[in-house]
This record gives sequence, structure tokens and C-alpha cells, in this order.
Amino acid sequence: MPIKSGNQEPSAILHIDESTQQGSGHSLLIRCSQCFFVSVAVLLSSGILGLPLKLHRSGFFPFLLTFSPNVLLQILVVYFFVIVLQVCDSALEESLHDDNTYNSLNGLSLVETDTASNGGSPSTDHANHEETTSNDGAKVDLNLPKRKRFNMQTSSKITTNLHVLAKLFFPRWLRFLVGPLFLIEFTLILTCYALAGSEAAGQLFGINYVYMIPVFVISLSIIILVTYAIIQPIVSVLTLIKGLVFMFVCVIGVSLGSESHNPITTNWKYAADPILFETIALGGLPLCMPMIYEKFGKTKKEIRAFRNSIFSAIIFCALLNVLWAWSVLSVVPQLDSSCRTPTTNITTRLVEVKSQLPPDVATTTVASREMACDPSSSLEAALLSGTITTIPFTKMVIEKNPNMAFCAVLIRIFVSLSTAVSFLVIGASLHHTSE
Repeated sequence: MPIKSGNQEPSAILHIDESTQQGSGHSLLIRCSQCFFVSVAVLLSSGILGLPLKLHRSGFFPFLLTFSPNVLLQILVVYFFVIVLQVCDSALEESLHDDNTYNSLNGLSLVETDTASNGGSPSTDHANHEETTSNDGAKVDLNLPKRKRFNMQTSSKITTNLHVLAKLFFPRWLRFLVGPLFLIEFTLILTCYALAGSEAAGQLFGINYVYMIPVFVISLSIIILVTYAIIQPIVSVLTLIKGLVFMFVCVIGVSLGSESHNPITTNWKYAADPILFETIALGGLPLCMPMIYEKFGKTKKEIRAFRNSIFSAIIFCALLNVLWAWSVLSVVPQLDSSCRTPTTNITTRLVEVKSQLPPDVATTTVASREMACDPSSSLEAALLSGTITTIPFTKMVIEKNPNMAFCAVLIRIFVSLSTAVSFLVIGASLHHTSE
């Protein structure tokens, strides 16, 4: 095995051929496409279906005013999170961590650590050191202790994931809290997708959604475990299909809205109503970014391509949210006066008369207030009843054009496919974090 000598910087001790990282331009284009579609799969999920409900009082233009800064903030979150991923990846390579022992970042470089342990100076430590090449192509410094040599050779096996980020950047007392919090967040998100996807699939196939829940969860979990190595290409294809279906539905809504001239009211007083749903509609990317980042090399070109792919996904999904909001507002009425006119049903019930009560107190009247509005008649009614936007949208589309009855099937396909794809991405991210 050839032995080389010379002075090198610590960052050059672990060196992997740049050509193997960066690959061909064609391969980079494929990875960027997969990154784009996986990001779209996370963003284009259940949040977009609930967003138009919060526009029933504000209207379209106040929504644009609050949504634009939200898009910018999400881009900034991705920008800085990419930097965090780069710092974590460099720490794993240069701090010589192994799979079982690694410490949080303490601001010490490899030179300072070796100097402190050996009692020498940096110039002495770097002089006349020897290095050899291991089987995996990494250069190993023979002057380092055997334990560090082992750590250096195995450090590339550690992947940058949420668990490692918590280990490196959080203090020891906070690490024990971050792990359960990540698990709770993943569990809640997957539960929401499982319930929504099971209900949509049950409506599509005419089966009670209660029986669809175990089928939905078990089948998708098996797909994640069996096809984890190729999950990103699978998600990319499914996201392309659901994106085309969704855009077709949006175009139908806009075209029917332009024909029916449904009035869109604007009230700037309620401009802050949709802010929470706007955040949900564009959130969740940091959960899957470490998994996507693993597929890219660490060169400047590939990092820029990775970041720009996610930026493109955010902008694309933001435009889809705007198109979907305009489509729904063009077709579905915003307000329903019957929702603010409760009916009062007077019922009489017997009350048990206790000895301490007057004998003339035998009955009492109880007034129950019930809303008379139909959940599928307006956005306000759908919001009050907890119904997603697609229910009133489908009804209004069919009423305005009975020939568009197939739109109901397309929407159910989109909801089922969207929740299933999002379940695959978040489940794969959980698998990546737990590795």
C-alpha cells in the first residue's frame, strides 16, 4: 500500500475523489428533479385543501398580501437550513466521529484537539506525518492514534439526519427532549395523513374509512421499508401525477368561475385570518431535507443545485396555492347568512326534584342552537362544520356544469394520492432519522 508524506490541512485528511461526488451533469439533473418533486410532495399535501376556507371573510387580495412574505420566510428557512446541513456534514467528516461516539460541536478544530492531547505544537503535529489510502478511497493519517484512524475511516458512514443535528448543535440536556419531540411530530403528521388518506380512499372505493385505515398504513409502511433505497424516484412519479391532476382541477374551477361571475368580496379587516394555514401549506420541508441532501455531493455546484431545486418547489407550490385559492373563490360563495342565523328548538325535559327545591319546580326548558346552513353551500359553512374545501367546490362545479361530474372523482383521486405520497415522504424521513 503506497505511503505518502507531506504537509496537508486537516480538512484534506479525509479526501474523496471529487468526480465521484459530483457525477455527470445528467445524474445531477435527475437528482435535482427528484429533489424538486419530493419537496413538492411535502408542500402539496393537506394544507392546501384547508387554506381557502380561511379566506371566506378576507377574500383574495388580502390573502396575497400575507402569503407573499410567508413564501419569502420559507425560502429563508431553507437557505439557512442548507447551511446547517453543510456545517453538520463537515463536522462529521473533520471531527472524526464514529457511529457510536460523537460529541456536540465545541469550537475546536482537529489541529487544536490533537495539539491538546499530544502536548505539541501545530507545526510539530503536521510535520513529517504519513498517510495511506484505505480500501474505500479515503486517505488515512498514519500518525493519528488507532482509535482516531478507525473513527476517520468510518465517519463517512454517518448520515446527516435530524438525530445527528440534535446531537451536534443542542446541549446534552436538550438532546433527550428533542428526540421525543421529533417522534411526536412525525407521529402526528403521519396520523393526519393516514386519517385523511383513508377517508378519501374509502369514498373513492365505497368502503368505510375505518376499515381503510389499517390497509392504508400497513401497505404504505411496507412500501417504505422495502423500497426505501428508491423511494425518491417513486415519489417523484406519483407527485408528477397528482400535480397534473390538481392543476387540471384548478383550471376547471377558474374556467367555470369566469363564466358564472361569482362575486369575490374583500375585507382587509380579516387579512390575518389565513396566516396559520399559509404556514401549514408551505411548511414541513426541514423534516425531509436531510434525506434529500444525502443524495447530493458536497461540491459548490451540487449544493447550489440542491438549494435551488427546493427554492423552485416552494415557488411552484406557492403559485399552485394562489391558483387554487382563486379557483375556489371563483366558484364557491364565501359567506352564508344562514350560518349566522341559528334556529332555536325548544325541548322540555323532566328534572329530578330534590327535597330542598320548591315543589313547583318540576320542569325546565332547554334551548339548543343549531346551525341551518349546508356545509357544502359556502366556505363559511364548510369551515364551521370542519369540512375540507373540496366538498363545496365539487358541489358547485357540478351545479354549474353537470358535465363536470367526473371532477368529483378526480378530486378524490388527488386527495388519496396526495396524502399517500406525503405519507411516503414523511415516513421515509422518519426511517432516515432513525437509522
